[in-house]
Amino acid sequence: MKFVPLTKIWATIFVSILAIAMKTPELLLALFGVELLVMLIGGILLRQWKALFALIGFSAFLGIVQYLGSWSVDSAIVTALRMLTMTTIFMMLIVTTKTQDLTVALVQQCRIPYAYAFMFTAALRFVPDFLRESKAVQEAQACRGM
Repeated sequence: MKFVPLTKIWATIFVSILAIAMKTPELLLALFGVELLVMLIGGILLRQWKALFALIGFSAFLGIVQYLGSWSVDSAIVTALRMLTMTTIFMMLIVTTKTQDLTVALVQQCRIPYAYAFMFTAALRFVPDFLRESKAVQEAQACRGM
């Protein structure tokens, strides 16, 4: 089933607000589980598992940093799970929506000025380029033994 971009935008906003409002790790873990189920049903999980593992790793790192700052395991877990749920829903939006469709939805349906919508979608277009360049630099450094 395909959803229009506006529906995906609202779902992303709703899940992000929900993640911020949730205070317990159990609820955040359940929300992340629902996201994983949606990704599995939609066929996104099998295509984007590397990106998801990277997000999980980054969220774990964020949780460790939060623990070092607050010395609260609960706070660290909640922070990591919030980051994970919000970035996962945003990843689903980006992976399943063409940038042109996203721009049109932001301008026509959300009434965001074209300049702002274009800046947002232009920034999204550069992410794959930055990732490719970063990978090329890492490979070059590995060849040099760095």
